Amino acid sequence: MYTSVTKMSKKSTNYNKYVANDPVRRLLLKNFLKQLRCAVEKVHPASILDIGCGEGFVLKYLIQQGVKAQMRGLDLSKKAVAIARQQVPGVEFSSGSIYHLPYPDNSADMVLCNEVLEHLERPDKAVAEIMRVSRKYIFCSVPHEPWFMLGGLMGGKYITRFGNHPEHINHWTAWGFQGFLQRHGLHVLKLSALKTFPWILAVCEKEEIPKQSMAYLRRIVKNLKNSQSDFRNDNLYNLVLASARGKTYLDVGCGVGDLAYRAFKRGYKAVGIDLEEDIIAEGNKLYKGIDLYVKSVFDIQEIPGKYDTISAIDVIEHIQDDVEALKKMATRLSKNGRLIIVVPGHSSLYGIRDRNLGHYRRYTRFELESKLKKAGLHIKRIRSWNMIGVIPYFIFEKIMRKPIEVQLRANGSNPSRTRTIIRKFLHLWMKHIENKVDFKVGLSLICVASRNPNND
Repeated sequence: MYTSVTKMSKKSTNYNKYVANDPVRRLLLKNFLKQLRCAVEKVHPASILDIGCGEGFVLKYLIQQGVKAQMRGLDLSKKAVAIARQQVPGVEFSSGSIYHLPYPDNSADMVLCNEVLEHLERPDKAVAEIMRVSRKYIFCSVPHEPWFMLGGLMGGKYITRFGNHPEHINHWTAWGFQGFLQRHGLHVLKLSALKTFPWILAVCEKEEIPKQSMAYLRRIVKNLKNSQSDFRNDNLYNLVLASARGKTYLDVGCGVGDLAYRAFKRGYKAVGIDLEEDIIAEGNKLYKGIDLYVKSVFDIQEIPGKYDTISAIDVIEHIQDDVEALKKMATRLSKNGRLIIVVPGHSSLYGIRDRNLGHYRRYTRFELESKLKKAGLHIKRIRSWNMIGVIPYFIFEKIMRKPIEVQLRANGSNPSRTRTIIRKFLHLWMKHIENKVDFKVGLSLICVASRNPNND
């Protein structure tokens, strides 16, 4: 049997890895598989789906080690699937694409995806599909860079590519891979890099991205009162409106309508839409002269007319298909209209508060630029904002592991002298420094884009 398998797989990198005679490589692989088995045994899955299963070596190993579960495997290569069926009889193997998995939602307790994501042009879409079919657990591994490339270079491989395997188009450090998984809504239970060297193994639990908690949002609204009493939003809204153009203004995800009302006071015909009916009702009580509707961005075509300026402040991070949302907004822009987007920056900062607020992700500049371009928009300018908030946010979210609160942003009923001084300092800092200087680092990214490449 192994003779025929070897003949069929002599060009398979995956096969050669598992049957290598190199003692160092065999030791590294043994350590990796041991860590994988221990992690699997801790969660006792009733069913396991191995995506990118290759010739079935991982499932074969788990069976040999006594793991009891219903197992299935999928790989793009029909040749690899044929070999897997020979090696592991009794396990269902299929051929298919990771981008379109032929399985129902929540169909496997655990999904394995070992050394696949580094090969993909669209790893984000792959992770979304993996999450769809997983009921709870997802185990992913990728090469640990730059050590994996350094190992190849020291072994005399791919010297002209500095050790980079020609099939690897994505590269992650341990920190970067954790951030990549977290911004897709995965809770990383364990990240192994030393014991699984030269690979990173992430043991993840699927978390349903919560809808915005109304209790959480009401607490924030109660604390902040309105944008005039909140130095963060007060300065951010002034910065956003400085980029507005034309006569008509639409604010997507408008909340109670603070920004739309400010636009109205500056002479715009202002409209706002938001999903939450009770928040829109509150806005209609607070503000006169603006039109507020209970609508989703995906129902934006139901709002009449085109708009010279559309803003979406802290909105698209709540939307799984953010590119489609951007496309919808682009369709409502006038010929020379512009879209102003504000999103949370730095994907590595994704944490508890993001999950509480229903954020699917935080953005890098590259990711935001790429998604705007996919939506057919031309970027006029992009900048970071709120540099001063990065360090406290990092301390709370990454060191203390607790969500940062927003009470400091509001006056409160009886503010202390110290609190008042700090708030005044932060307000002046944002007004005179943050709003005028792009430090290239900040909790938020602000982007101005247009459908017309010649629009200034």
